[in-house]
Amino acid sequence: MVLFTLSAGTLKAQFTLRGKVAAEENSRLIEGATITLNPVHKMTKSTADGSFVLTGLKTGEYQLEVSSVGLGKYTKTIKLTRDTIIKVMLADNSSNLNEVSISVGNRGKSRSIIKSAVPVQLISSQEIKTSGYTNTAELIQMLVPSFTQNRIVRGDGSETIRPSTMRGMGTDQMLVLVNGKRRHISAFLIADNTGVDLNAIPVSAIESIEVLKDGAAAIYGSDAIAGVINIILKKDTGGSVDVQSGITSRGDGFNTKIGIDKGFALKNNGVLNVAIQGLYAEKTVRAGADQRKQYFGTIKNAAGDVIFSDPVGDAKNAAYAANPKVTMIEGDPQKKVLGTMFNYSQPLKNEGKIYAFGGVNYNNTLNGSNRFRLPSDDGTVRSIYPDGFLARGKIVTTDYSFAGGYKQDFKSLGMMDASISMGGNSVQFNLLNSDNPSLGDKSPTNFYLGTHHFNQYAANLDFVKPLDQNKVYSLAYGAEFRVENYSIKAGEEASYIDGGVPILDGPNAGKRAPVGSQGYVGYRPSNEVDKSRNTSAVYAELTADFTKSFTVSAASRYEYYSDFGSTLNGKISARYEFIKGYAIRAAANTGFRAPSLQQSYFSQTQTNYTLDPAVGQIVSRENSTLPINSPAAIALGAQPLKPEKSYNVSAGLTALPVKNLFITADLYAVRVNDRIVRTSFFTTSNPLIKKLFSDYNIVGIQSARYFANAIDTRTQGIDIVAQYELHANDLGHFTFLASYNYNLLTIVGVHNPATLASLNETIFNAERVAATATKQNNFTMSIVHNLKGFTSSLRVYRAGELSNKYPIPEKVIGLNTMPALTTLDAEVSYLFKNKVRFGIGANNIFDKMPPLNDPSLSFNGNFKYYNGNNSQLGVTGAYYYAKLGYSF
Repeated sequence: MVLFTLSAGTLKAQFTLRGKVAAEENSRLIEGATITLNPVHKMTKSTADGSFVLTGLKTGEYQLEVSSVGLGKYTKTIKLTRDTIIKVMLADNSSNLNEVSISVGNRGKSRSIIKSAVPVQLISSQEIKTSGYTNTAELIQMLVPSFTQNRIVRGDGSETIRPSTMRGMGTDQMLVLVNGKRRHISAFLIADNTGVDLNAIPVSAIESIEVLKDGAAAIYGSDAIAGVINIILKKDTGGSVDVQSGITSRGDGFNTKIGIDKGFALKNNGVLNVAIQGLYAEKTVRAGADQRKQYFGTIKNAAGDVIFSDPVGDAKNAAYAANPKVTMIEGDPQKKVLGTMFNYSQPLKNEGKIYAFGGVNYNNTLNGSNRFRLPSDDGTVRSIYPDGFLARGKIVTTDYSFAGGYKQDFKSLGMMDASISMGGNSVQFNLLNSDNPSLGDKSPTNFYLGTHHFNQYAANLDFVKPLDQNKVYSLAYGAEFRVENYSIKAGEEASYIDGGVPILDGPNAGKRAPVGSQGYVGYRPSNEVDKSRNTSAVYAELTADFTKSFTVSAASRYEYYSDFGSTLNGKISARYEFIKGYAIRAAANTGFRAPSLQQSYFSQTQTNYTLDPAVGQIVSRENSTLPINSPAAIALGAQPLKPEKSYNVSAGLTALPVKNLFITADLYAVRVNDRIVRTSFFTTSNPLIKKLFSDYNIVGIQSARYFANAIDTRTQGIDIVAQYELHANDLGHFTFLASYNYNLLTIVGVHNPATLASLNETIFNAERVAATATKQNNFTMSIVHNLKGFTSSLRVYRAGELSNKYPIPEKVIGLNTMPALTTLDAEVSYLFKNKVRFGIGANNIFDKMPPLNDPSLSFNGNFKYYNGNNSQLGVTGAYYYAKLGYSF
């Protein structure tokens, strides 16, 4: 039912349409309802008190549409001749549950989640608002169990841009879209992969998030093997200011996030929405006390003879042993982040529309992932750091994006969308509080290490055309041209040069000193690259809605890459509603992922921690990733990279068994051949490798590796999602959401080149297998309750046991199982005077942490928690916060 009231104001050329949206059943005011006014293409969302405003309207006839998930959808013709006030009462309508249109998963007409032939999960604006998470990736993880992001604490960059995965597969096997357009990837390799920095998209700019949990390379191209995330930016004319501050239960990690968004109504029914978000976060420290002997002290040989006398060091060691200190960080880094996004659309008089969106994000991170250099370390210049030092990586990332286009319906060709887009990411590495021992007393303590750049430029021309009057058949087709560029710029000379100064003191005085800045050696001129490639594609998708109950879709995409050639992929999917409210769906597709330029040309030297079987302890080593075209890598068996090929099948059920209850369950299996990963480390403990390093002048390095099409994998699992809406009259409104994912990733093939076999090495040893082949199951359940201005939410998240598989009959200590952890998040807020909302909440209320580490795996006590780098929940513990929001 829609009620109208006309204001008594004087008639004028432009009018305002105001209104409130409420539930007919209990008069509950509806926040987040979608209000659309056509043919002027104006759209807004109802605010916390159910109100909305549309301005700049002329005299005329309009189609008003108001909808909200779980409630009815109404369309009404209204005639405006003056300012108008409307009250919209939405009836309970369970058939509308999950009827919100989604655009991901096909290029044709938008469909609802329940009518999609492939599994899609929608994160709504309400779920975003009731989350206490300050970045986009964590928000998705807490609501979509098949999506994971490990909160890495040691990574020389990946604690800044943390790797995100879908269904346990690679970061680069998941495609990210913004408003349906491909998002550029990070310039820096995250673990083995190059993925999108999701956190460069401010939460305050996001309207909703669509998560496709199925392969879609035949529709979108490279990378869409495990799934697709489509982030929808805000496009309404409302506005809000949100502030959140919090701290951990241990009193560190204080952070504050400020988000502002405002929509502007433009002439001729255009809309511009602008969002800006700032975040400051202090570091958290979760390392244990360092049990290592700090100073030289008196040193004796095997015969008991004193070979180095240091009574002062003996005294200092005795004092330290009585009171060992925390010398490392092992926690979240300090961050300063500022980002902005805009979203613009402008209808034209010829019934076309221009649009544009984009943004900039700046992230300044100060990490502590390096090991503490002891006073007795040969890498310590003791005249500068008499008590040792902890080098801190300062990583500055800058991210930009822009897309613009034009849409118009050309009847003979279909609805056209012509667009261009560009985006880029740069990662600048700096090292603070370090030294270059080969420069001796004159070594600087701060270093510029170098910068990685990645840029992407794309042009797309897309059409969607009904093929018959009844719109049974529709064809989506188009073409894409894309250019990518990747470069590495060298750091300052002092960060990598061999200054020739020997070790100045201690038992090794006079010997050759370690070379380069300690903790992260700078990029040398020999590491510099500047490589580009282009790709062109044509694609088509035919969809047939034979009946309201039966839909079939087939897609194909041909793509050509200038650096490796062409590929042709296809997909077929179908949905059949066999009983009203119950449907089966299935899909099969082939896919591919092109090697990234970063994987082909990246090189780096860094500190890694690995288990040394000879001593049964975690040790640190200086390791190098070799570019695959380098002579040393070729001598180790490296070959030019080729695309990964995938084969994906899925089958599932959707059901509306009772009023307001929606359930989906989907089985899936994905085979990936020639998966690109970094190889095992080839270490100097093998005399043949030691000789090879010497032959190719690799100095100061204990091990090396490179990228290769080393393995074949098989991923199997199930996704289950259930949502229930309960309108409980005087008790308010409840939304229940539960999601479960079981995932098993198995390595089914290892491609070991003959060159490595002749060196008594394997390209992917048991340790790498253990870290890649995993079984896990994740579950999340949330309840959101609204009652007379109060909104409360509870969320349970279970990160299931993460266990490793060993197809190779060799077991590595400490890489067996990460036990399951279950956390509880809670928030309660109250709306004051229909505009201001204040709330308090907590994430991980019960302070769940990984188990304490085994002493043999703790790096002498420094790594306090077991396998903290692979924990989805990290090692932060409980986090408490307060938030304040104002809607206008």
